[in-house]
Formats: sequence, C-alpha cells, structure tokens
Amino acid sequence: MIRFLVEVTSFFILVIVGFFKFKFPFNIVIGIILPILLAIIWGIFIAPNSPNRLTNNYRLILELFIFVIVFIVLRLGGYSNLAFIYLAISVINSLINYIS
Repeated sequence: MIRFLVEVTSFFILVIVGFFKFKFPFNIVIGIILPILLAIIWGIFIAPNSPNRLTNNYRLILELFIFVIVFIVLRLGGYSNLAFIYLAISVINSLINYIS
C-alpha cells in the first residue's frame, strides 16, 4: 500500500511543483512531459504485470533514479525539507520491497 502511495505521490509532486514553481517553458516540461515520460517508463519496465519487467537489481536502480528526479524537482522548487523526507521514505520503501 505504501509503495503505491509513493508512486502516485511522485507523479503528483512533479505535476504540482512543475506547474507552480517553474516558469514557462520549464513548467510544461516538468509538469506535463516529465510525469508522462516517467509513467510510461514505469509501466513498461517496473509495473508488476509488464512483459518487459526488469530484473530486481535493474528495477531497483530505475526506481531510485525516478525518485531522485522527483527529489531534485522538489529541491529546485524550494521544498528542501520535504524533498529529503520524500527521498528517505521512497528509498526505504524500495529497499524494504526488494529485501523481502
């Protein structure tokens, strides 16, 4: 359940911070294009029922890469404390999912 909430929150963060904290054209790139691109990548390579699902190690690396992108967007948007909290929850959640 927490894993799904982290995934959904990641995309909402990109959309909201992208639109409200960046100026044109970066708000379009971060608020629309980046979430769509990451959702496609997530659906192709990470989703549980995907025929192209990566092995655990590569999937973990790709997930962490996506979470770091969201972390960077939060930091650049001026939400430093929230960015570190988000990153800690995301990384711990991913590691727990792959350990168990």
